[in-house]
Amino acid sequence: MRNLFVFLLTVFPTLLFAQSKQLDSLLMALKKPVSNDTMRAFQYNELAWNFLDYSLSQAKVYQQKGVAYSKKIGYVDGEIDALNTLGIIQRIENKSNAAIQTYNTVIQKRKQQGRKDKLVGAYSNLGSVYYEMGNNAKALNYYNKALELAYQTKQLDLQLTVLMNIGVAYKASG
Repeated sequence: MRNLFVFLLTVFPTLLFAQSKQLDSLLMALKKPVSNDTMRAFQYNELAWNFLDYSLSQAKVYQQKGVAYSKKIGYVDGEIDALNTLGIIQRIENKSNAAIQTYNTVIQKRKQQGRKDKLVGAYSNLGSVYYEMGNNAKALNYYNKALELAYQTKQLDLQLTVLMNIGVAYKASG
């Protein structure tokens, strides 16, 4: 137990420092001109994503900037990525119904794009909302949709993540 405590004391600050350094570099990048408009939208979305672990209020600020800027320049991928981050924020805030609506919007937009590769995450995230609500049947339904698409698009890392989620949902179901 003591060894674990010493390990955590040495590793955890290192991880926080690395994450903080990444946030600092992303914030500095906002102050510089970009080669194209989509890069600025990407920066806003990356900041929102990275702030999820530190400050939900900051994550919201950059998520809103990401979606607004993406809409302004007609960058559909940036808008959808920002909506996905909004769904995560809503999950963290226990706003399950809002998260379900947001993920359904993400799924609808990804289907319109024909982006099966990006649908994997949307279905998996929606499954996670239902899992957190205690509705394992619906969670498994969406996890299985995600898994099928992960196989079709040969995304091994997402296959593993979704399989783990399926295992957790089955365990919770008894």
